Amino acid sequence: MLVVLAIAGLLHQDMREGLATVEANRREYRLMLECEIPALALALASLRWQKKLFWVGWAIHAAFTALVVVIVIWLEFFWHW
Repeated sequence: MLVVLAIAGLLHQDMREGLATVEANRREYRLMLECEIPALALALASLRWQKKLFWVGWAIHAAFTALVVVIVIWLEFFWHW
């Protein structure tokens, strides 16, 4: 689902938001793709071959999720306008 969201976000940019916001969104969607495509590939490869590949992909996804949670907490509680 995150891969579909990232692809849709990269394909449909709203230029009314401003150039800085569009560029920040592009960086975030690229990071999402860079983390989730290898995780998806490892999960699919684990169906046939080694089951350890699933856990490597899961670890990549967990690290990405932890990064997103840290950013949300930082912005919500510690970044003051």
